[in-house]
Amino acid sequence: MNVVGIITARDNSSRLPGKMLADIHGKTMLQRVIDAVSKCGVHRVVVATSDESPRIIKYCKDNHIDYHVGSDSNILKRIYRCAKAYEAEWIVRVWGDCPLLEPDSINTMLHRAIIKNQGYTYNSGSKGKTVSIFPFRALDILNNCLNKHERYRYNEIDEHSVWRTYFGNTKVEQPDDGIDYSVDTQEDLDRIRELWAK
Repeated sequence: MNVVGIITARDNSSRLPGKMLADIHGKTMLQRVIDAVSKCGVHRVVVATSDESPRIIKYCKDNHIDYHVGSDSNILKRIYRCAKAYEAEWIVRVWGDCPLLEPDSINTMLHRAIIKNQGYTYNSGSKGKTVSIFPFRALDILNNCLNKHERYRYNEIDEHSVWRTYFGNTKVEQPDDGIDYSVDTQEDLDRIRELWAK
């Protein structure tokens, strides 16, 4: 069974441009995410980026990291084509601005999702430590069900609601310590660097 970790990453963040390649104690933020996902029981890790992110593309090329270039604005289309290109049977989808993911927690979710053959699994808990897991068959159906307008709006509406509408979903409850572990601003990046140093 081919399980692919797909990291969505763009270089054109409006609040913190270039954040994916920001340094966090000797490694880029993107590399920190790649390292974490690599420990989650996946067979391959792929960065799903866009043609408007040349620095990320170059970074992946230079470091022999699997990547896929897709739509900048349509994230569902980008994930779908990436998963199809790498013949994924199951997808672990994470965001590239979450460098403090917990591999053991994700691995437990993945095992449960595959054993129960769930359509869509996601976790609650602290922002920046959430992931979603789903089979390619569900992604394929979703991509075909949504019309073009809805597909482009996928970025603007709650992802869990979209999946719930078509498949139902499974929420894995995890603790929320009130700390934001994602990186959207320079202040966030400074906080993550401090946490990493502890």
